[in-house]
Amino acid sequence: MGMSLGMRMTVAMAVRMTMVVVVRMVVIVIVVSTVAVLAAPSPVLIAWHHGAIPRLVTEIAGKLPGCPAHWPDDRFDLIWILEREAPRAGWSFSQVTQQLLPGDGTDGAPL
Repeated sequence: MGMSLGMRMTVAMAVRMTMVVVVRMVVIVIVVSTVAVLAAPSPVLIAWHHGAIPRLVTEIAGKLPGCPAHWPDDRFDLIWILEREAPRAGWSFSQVTQQLLPGDGTDGAPL
């Protein structure tokens, strides 16, 4: 399965911003990818099929307050952010709406 246009555009933007980019399409590689994400210098941008992102977040950071269990199938304008203050500190979750194109939402994914 190839990358969608949205994923290609996201990755191209990240490369221009000199971020570490991890791109995977198959849910089976989530566990392997979480190891790569946790070992990478930050920031790390992950462009993934939206249906697998909630599971990836859980694999990296566990269950987090305010983190939706499902990514809406009709939303391609959200950015989910995991942050921590130190390498072994706990994670925090936030989401940002891009609001770049007409029709982009102003609210995050529902809990």
